[in-house]
Amino acid sequence: MPLPKNKLECCIRHPNSTEVLICTSCNKKYHYNCVSTSKTPFGDLTDAYKVNWLCPSCARPKSDNSNTPIRGAPLPREVQPVSPLPFDEVRKIVREELGAVLEVFKTNIREQFKLQTQEVLDQLSGVTNSLTFLEQQYEQVASELSVKTKAIKVLESENISLKSTVKDLNVRLSIVEQQSRAANLEIQNVPEFVSENLPTTIKQLALTVNCELVESDISYCSRLAKANKDSTRPRSVLVKFTNPRIRDTVLAAVITFNKKAGNNTEKLNTSHLGLSGSKYPIFVPTSHHPRSNCMLKLASGLRSWATSLCGSRTAASLCARSPLLRTNILKI
Repeated sequence: MPLPKNKLECCIRHPNSTEVLICTSCNKKYHYNCVSTSKTPFGDLTDAYKVNWLCPSCARPKSDNSNTPIRGAPLPREVQPVSPLPFDEVRKIVREELGAVLEVFKTNIREQFKLQTQEVLDQLSGVTNSLTFLEQQYEQVASELSVKTKAIKVLESENISLKSTVKDLNVRLSIVEQQSRAANLEIQNVPEFVSENLPTTIKQLALTVNCELVESDISYCSRLAKANKDSTRPRSVLVKFTNPRIRDTVLAAVITFNKKAGNNTEKLNTSHLGLSGSKYPIFVPTSHHPRSNCMLKLASGLRSWATSLCGSRTAASLCARSPLLRTNILKI
């Protein structure tokens, strides 16, 4: 059956490109890519090459084989029967083959096991190194913690000792301050003047309340600073006597004077000091340490409770043991 007109000799497909060569001898068509071994593109071929091109069949040199002897037909050979192998031989062969396969399998298993085992050993070595490092760090931290614990215990002991010392010093300081205030007397609401003579004013106050006082009994006399700068009240006068007895004598005389007064206008005021103008009351409170204020409040509450329960005499008997309570009872 002849090939179609457009069929190519090199491959069974219709030509779909223009890169086709036509043999000059047999006029058969070939794809350039199918028959060419050159790297020269089809577009770079010359017209002379295309016109004189020969296909592989026509380009093959032809030889005269008229003197080649004709080989005769082969003679039939006698077929030799094949004898079967004994069962033991077959079993031996199979065992040898299975032994070889098993040996290869064992070798592969050993190599894989060795590789996996080495990998596991390497990982265990890394874990061991990490545990060793963590153990060293733990021992270091434990040692530092032990040192810090001992230091903390020492500091706690010192802190307890210091607290005890501070508490003792506070008590002593409170006692010293109370003793230093034992001879002090505060006089409030005394008018201020530029050229005032406070010792003379104090002596006039003592003379008013019938208390003998000389200037040598006054150790120090001055006005205190205002707690509230916006207050219009005069600054208080602080008087320090030479001993607490004189201070108690003056305070008792003031309390007695105020008790004998018929009304508030007759109590100790500025007119008794020889000051002209409006009358302003003069207050003479006791001067205590700030920590004694709570004791004074306690004494006042205790006296009120004892008075309501047992009477004023029993209250005085209960509170007479403390100097602060005695002073508060007299003040009340």
